[in-house]
Amino acid sequence: MQKKDSHTNDSLLENLRKQYPNDLKLDGGFNKELDKAIIEKKTIRQIKKELGITNSDLARMFGYKNEVSYNNAKEGKKRLERGIEELYELIVNKLDLI
Repeated sequence: MQKKDSHTNDSLLENLRKQYPNDLKLDGGFNKELDKAIIEKKTIRQIKKELGITNSDLARMFGYKNEVSYNNAKEGKKRLERGIEELYELIVNKLDLI
């Protein structure tokens, strides 16, 4: 049941449509606009897949001797990967605003 405007018998939506006949239409609808605003967080796996990088690449980029030493650095690897996820999200959000 639609809410009624307290001053008239029209529903709130009908009243808004009368007042703003051209301004209430969103191309693709509200959900499409909402989807633009909500950016899903990506995991490190999704980011690596999208960018085409491997653990070996990350080891080289961050100064590890090799992939094995990167994989064995449990806490360092977790911090680094969380940082990559946050940096990726920040960059993607900034690019979407431009």
